[in-house]
Amino acid sequence: MNQAQLIKQFNDQYREKFNPEFFKRSSDAIIEELKKVILSCQRDKFFTIKVLEFKVVEDYAEINKILYNYEQAIINKNKTKKRDNQYEYINLKDSYIKLLIVTYFIQIGNESDTINVYIAVPRIVDRYYFYLNGNTYSASYQLVDASTYNNSTSTTSSKNQHVTFKTMFMPVRVYRTFTSLKTTDKQEIPVIHYTSRVFNKTLPAVKYILAKFGFIDTMGFLGVGSYIRIYDHDPGLSENAYVFQNKEIYIEVDKYMYDNDAIIQTLVYTVYKSVTKITKASDMFSTTFWLESLGAEFNNYTMEKGLSILDSLESIYDISTRDSLHLPDKDKQDIYCIIKWIICNFPSLKAKDNLDVSTKRIRYEEYIASLYAMKLTPGIYRISDLGKRAKLEHIKKALNTAPMYLISAIVRCNLVNYRNMVNDMDAMTALKFTYKGIAGIGEKSNSVPSIYRTVDKSHIGRIDPDSSSASDPGLSGSFCPLVKTFNNSFTEFEEPNFWETEFQKTMADYRNLVGLKQAIIFEQDVLGKEIDKDRIEIIDQSIAFSKQLFKAIQRIENPNNLTGSIDLFGDGFFILNSVQEE
Repeated sequence: MNQAQLIKQFNDQYREKFNPEFFKRSSDAIIEELKKVILSCQRDKFFTIKVLEFKVVEDYAEINKILYNYEQAIINKNKTKKRDNQYEYINLKDSYIKLLIVTYFIQIGNESDTINVYIAVPRIVDRYYFYLNGNTYSASYQLVDASTYNNSTSTTSSKNQHVTFKTMFMPVRVYRTFTSLKTTDKQEIPVIHYTSRVFNKTLPAVKYILAKFGFIDTMGFLGVGSYIRIYDHDPGLSENAYVFQNKEIYIEVDKYMYDNDAIIQTLVYTVYKSVTKITKASDMFSTTFWLESLGAEFNNYTMEKGLSILDSLESIYDISTRDSLHLPDKDKQDIYCIIKWIICNFPSLKAKDNLDVSTKRIRYEEYIASLYAMKLTPGIYRISDLGKRAKLEHIKKALNTAPMYLISAIVRCNLVNYRNMVNDMDAMTALKFTYKGIAGIGEKSNSVPSIYRTVDKSHIGRIDPDSSSASDPGLSGSFCPLVKTFNNSFTEFEEPNFWETEFQKTMADYRNLVGLKQAIIFEQDVLGKEIDKDRIEIIDQSIAFSKQLFKAIQRIENPNNLTGSIDLFGDGFFILNSVQEE
């Protein structure tokens, strides 16, 4: 054994290895992400867009022939302006590509057709690079939030706390506000209310769920049981329930459950605010009522508009985003599950540290595919807006992107740089990343909170502190090659998702306390036993204490009303410190 062999053997046995995942690049992986984007854009309600087949062409001669025929068909169609077919000549600034052919079936009304769409996809050359238009390019990794981020690091002061969930197509922002409602006996009852902003419209978050499932099924979907009841007459006062009146509609809700759960509060508030002059109690149990109410939020009081909005909402939740979420499958099935998850776990999501890289994820192929998504989806949304005026030609126009569109978009993308190295340290180039870019921070504005440019404790061992860009410090750099990754994340973390467990405890406590009180009263009324006033008083005190505790917690979450602190332990116990009433 010579010296070189000895050193190699020693390194193999005792030295920690680089993470091989950082040094993998694959054009096939880009194609798979493109397929997910395209499948996410399928439709089957007002019009049909269905993918029949994906085909990948790798042979250079066949690719050139297909693109020649495509270009020639456009030239022949344009009779007034003739031009040369660029694929008749040898391109001195060629691109190394594969061709993805997507076969669609499209239909609207009685019209239908089958079309092919061609998408040029860059090949990987020299392990890490693209060769496009005669130049070599290096695509960096992108570091993005794994699910949501909040406005705790925002440079602008915001009165309302909010959490943002970004998909490949569009962000969903959920706000939490604190307001109040008056009962029929003139009590002022505090309300935690959640609104969402999608499609540049702000409306109650649960209204989307109500429009999808109706009132009864929404209560089942949210898991709040039958604690909310709607009447067209006054059900009368009760020591165990609040009654709210809006016009001729009365909403009754169990006091204990209302006081102890923000989801019930926002559902009650949404129902209360959705009442109109002509609303009847029976209307609110109809899905049609909620679809029309949703349409009214977009200034169109029709069920068709409500259905169109739901169709668009469902389409913004793409397959790649769903697959990357660290949640059980049942909690991330569709966009309605995501809205439920956000509002149910809002306090935990609001408390997340935006700077902690351990809860972020690494993207490469996904953001390249999203460049194509940014071209494809606006056209499909425009068809939805057209409604009954939409025609088959509109669908064809939305889907027929130019074959070289993705290549042009990659060249323009600020995450893909022209290779200008003066040495052969390719592995160092492969480790580069940035926070900026598509669906990243500073996407629409160069203004980024200065706190993102600082070194966070979560960077240690994951991000090289000496590799920060001189022109954009803190927002780009290199990964530490030795760090372990878990499905494109630095840790095997799970998203906060414990609301349902806590709610079940609340229901059990409520049932036990109320049931015990009713049992004592039953013994007095039916069996003639003397009532145990001390036990009744203790039970009433327990119920009252639980209500006061929860209200205190609510006020702690609203810093305008209370100064104090709260610690939530894993066993579900709350400890309040320095609580001051308003």
